[in-house]
Amino acid sequence: MKYSVTKNTTQEKTALTNQQEDQEHSLRYAWIISAITTLTAGLYYVIAQPEIPLFYSLATKQDQLTNKIFLFLFPVVAVAINTAHFFILKTLKEYSTIILRLFIGTTLGLQTLLLLACIRIIWVTL
Repeated sequence: MKYSVTKNTTQEKTALTNQQEDQEHSLRYAWIISAITTLTAGLYYVIAQPEIPLFYSLATKQDQLTNKIFLFLFPVVAVAINTAHFFILKTLKEYSTIILRLFIGTTLGLQTLLLLACIRIIWVTL
């Protein structure tokens, strides 16, 4: 009987270790996407026009234009999201793995959307 308890405990530890590794890989992907967003904004900043269209919901074209420094809004938001989610995930370790996976998926989704928004603005202005 003792052997089966030890075996189950070892399997549970292995499962927890695998889940932690998956979470760490997902967070690495989020940081990589954030770095790509920063690199994209930085490289485009050098060749960008002085004003870029950033606010598409405004009525006139003149209102949509803003200084090109606002292109760095995307990387700043991406790093802020990653940092906040990293600390939140550290405090949520004791909760269900489903909640953690959903949270990490949301983080990756937000990072991807920010990167795509940055690329779209670059594409429109080229």
